[in-house]
Amino acid sequence: MTAQARGWGTGWPRCQFDKVSTIVRSDGLRLPMRDEVIPMVEILLDRTEASGYDVRPGETWGMACRAVRGTNTASNHSWGLAVDINAPANPMASADWHRRNANRLTSTRPFGLQIVTDLTETAVTLWETAGWRWGGRYQNRPDPMHFEFMGTPSAAAKITSELTHGGPPTMADSATAAALRAHHVHVDKSDKHTRTLIREEAEKTRVGTVKALAITAAKLKEDLTLEMGAQTDRIIAEMETLAGDPDAPIALTPSDVQHIARAVIEEMRAYPLTPTPTD
Repeated sequence: MTAQARGWGTGWPRCQFDKVSTIVRSDGLRLPMRDEVIPMVEILLDRTEASGYDVRPGETWGMACRAVRGTNTASNHSWGLAVDINAPANPMASADWHRRNANRLTSTRPFGLQIVTDLTETAVTLWETAGWRWGGRYQNRPDPMHFEFMGTPSAAAKITSELTHGGPPTMADSATAAALRAHHVHVDKSDKHTRTLIREEAEKTRVGTVKALAITAAKLKEDLTLEMGAQTDRIIAEMETLAGDPDAPIALTPSDVQHIARAVIEEMRAYPLTPTPTD
């Protein structure tokens, strides 16, 4: 789903420069971003640096009115919804290049990925948990400098409020819960065993809830068309693994959780739903 479809108006080539302002930090960093995400980005930058990772001026970029490199598709940078952090140390390149150079060049190997980056897992998780997709997870052309906000304007306001009050973002948890409720309603038209499985999994830990989503989505994939963008292959593989073995280790990130939940919610809107039985 494009940023325009999520309610952000037009991007490249009709960029909305009047909706963009520049973050100016005491270290000299100047970062043009969409107005609605600026408070969130300021908090995330502060927390990133507080975690021990330095965001360097002159190497970090924001809004740019352009297409995705090599395509005619508007980049999320053109909406002011993407940040490239410390570009020289976190280059975009082919997966093969990253594999060949991950050991030779400086790399923190976050999440065990074979990519050239100096980002830490803590820094990446801060952004992913707040609804930003990290380019370091792209399969064909990893882009570890790149973070892009995948939510709506209202989601940005909600997350900013949560961050401002000191707590962790809960959008992924809220979306998961909403999607799970939708699953209950739809799957209740099916068999009692599936209903019980979902309910039992949902009553367990956060990981259990994610597994419930994955298992259910796999069971319903003949009925649902989940559009998950660049994350599709990895998420679907996880779903199929979990559907075959519910006790398998889970490798879904907070960003994946949010992605699955949103996709399922969108699909559920197309179904006539009935109340969930209480058995």
